[in-house]
Amino acid sequence: MNDVKAKLKAWILARNPAADPASLTDETALITQKFISSVQMLDLILYMENIGANELDPEKLTPQSFASINSIVKNFF
Repeated sequence: MNDVKAKLKAWILARNPAADPASLTDETALITQKFISSVQMLDLILYMENIGANELDPEKLTPQSFASINSIVKNFF
């Protein structure tokens, strides 16, 4: 799972060049700390499918499922 977490971090940081990489941890609140915008959410879902996420259950597509890198991995990988 560390590889998946590293890929997710790299994807998030690539879309937020002004973000401090040290401030992005596995528990960082991605939405409330504006690491992921609502516009980026669809791109993130597509990226997750490309890196091997389990089949995405529409009922799990909630803000809580995307709250942090750990919650993304727990819910989708």
